[in-house]
Amino acid sequence: MQILVIRHAPAEDAVFPGGSDSTRELTPKGRKLFAEFVERLVKPAFVPDLVLNSPLVRTVQTAEILAQVTNLRPDQVRIESLLAPGIPAARIVSGIESIQVNRLALVAHNPDVGLLASYLIGGGSFDFKKGSIACIEFSGPVASGVGRLVWFASPKLIVQD
Repeated sequence: MQILVIRHAPAEDAVFPGGSDSTRELTPKGRKLFAEFVERLVKPAFVPDLVLNSPLVRTVQTAEILAQVTNLRPDQVRIESLLAPGIPAARIVSGIESIQVNRLALVAHNPDVGLLASYLIGGGSFDFKKGSIACIEFSGPVASGVGRLVWFASPKLIVQD
């Protein structure tokens, strides 16, 4: 199994008039950047079988872009409360361990995505810029410390602003 750990694409600033953190939307530039990034990465070996995302608007929108670019069906994308900000990596892993797919995408927030990736491979640190993706592979059940980092990429490495 492979898990794609994805930080949401660039969103509105954390503090804006009349809004809350949970309703922050992706910026037009963030949408474009992430869509172009995924378009350049799309290969049969990249397309997820299932996308789970945090309930916050910016992750929902990021998951929608991923689904659109990779031609996923609506039933292949769903909100997962375990990916809300602040949920410990161990709890996320226990919540997804029964999922049986070849490639699972998890769209969440910083610093949680870095902590999750580190937990899955058994250490290290990740600088998840907005829209970054880590691909982690498992030869058996998903568990702490047994994943292997296959690749890690940021939109700015591939897409010009």
